[in-house]
Amino acid sequence: MKDQLKKVLAGGLALSLLLTGCGAGGGTFATVNGEKVAQERYDVQLDVIKSMIAAQYQLPETIKKQLVQEVVMRQDLEKNEIKLTDEDYKEDFDKAVKAYGGAEGYRRTLEVLKISDDQMKEMLKFETISRKHKEMYAKKNAPSEADIKKYFEDNKEKLVKVDASHILVSTEEEAKEAKKKIDGGESFEDVAKAVSKDGSAQAGGALGIQNPNTYDPVFAKALLALKEGEISDPIKTQFGYHIIRLNKNYNTVDSVKDEILTALTEEPYQTYLQKLVDEAKVEYPGEKKAEESGKASEESGADSGESKEASSEQESATSGSQESSAESK
Repeated sequence: MKDQLKKVLAGGLALSLLLTGCGAGGGTFATVNGEKVAQERYDVQLDVIKSMIAAQYQLPETIKKQLVQEVVMRQDLEKNEIKLTDEDYKEDFDKAVKAYGGAEGYRRTLEVLKISDDQMKEMLKFETISRKHKEMYAKKNAPSEADIKKYFEDNKEKLVKVDASHILVSTEEEAKEAKKKIDGGESFEDVAKAVSKDGSAQAGGALGIQNPNTYDPVFAKALLALKEGEISDPIKTQFGYHIIRLNKNYNTVDSVKDEILTALTEEPYQTYLQKLVDEAKVEYPGEKKAEESGKASEESGADSGESKEASSEQESATSGSQESSAESK
């Protein structure tokens, strides 16, 4: 959800830049120490940036695809008698405001992007419709407990995670001293901040929630041998000496169930959504008019060419006739 929201906001930024108007093309954009910078130079550079952004985000195709998906998802929700409420839209709007740093950050963002609050809310509708549609699909196609357990067993190595903290020092003596301080009542976090040479020191040694396979093999083996809340004796790795604490173990089906459900439903959902799009009757009148206009222009050009050719032939014939008449005289 968080990644999807980031994409929506990034797309909105790109689109707002594309929609920002240019100057009239003439006149002076700025003066620097009396030297004029032409408005045309600013306009040209802005157009180049717009083209780069459009290419980066593949905006025309992305927007076209998103709008079609939005309609078929909403129609499918209505078909299944699910109505979107103001609260549904507000939920995603509140997430966006939070992502921008609160109400003041959101207000400044609108000013920078030169868009209105209503325009932002309109852009976020896709996020709400998409979220509700996925929820509907997941509810109707919920994996069985047997499927969930099987997936866990088949993918345990990549699913299992640990929340750990550590203190890293250069020598075994330093490590023993750090452990002694913790055993004596000092908090793990305070000791980490004071003596650890790792980048995690300022966070009290916190390493976050990670798959054990991301760590040094010796470190991972020692970590997995601990019980939740247990602190190790000094452990030597290629990086130095560690004191490790296992904060929480995510090694059961229930602890990683949300991740399993996402894995079991995301790919089938995308297939389902694509099927809805493929079966929809989608027409683009604007594109059709543009094609017709292009053809008309080509035909007009061809007609003009034929007309000029006929006129040229007629002039040649007339000229020949006049010359012949002159010779007879």
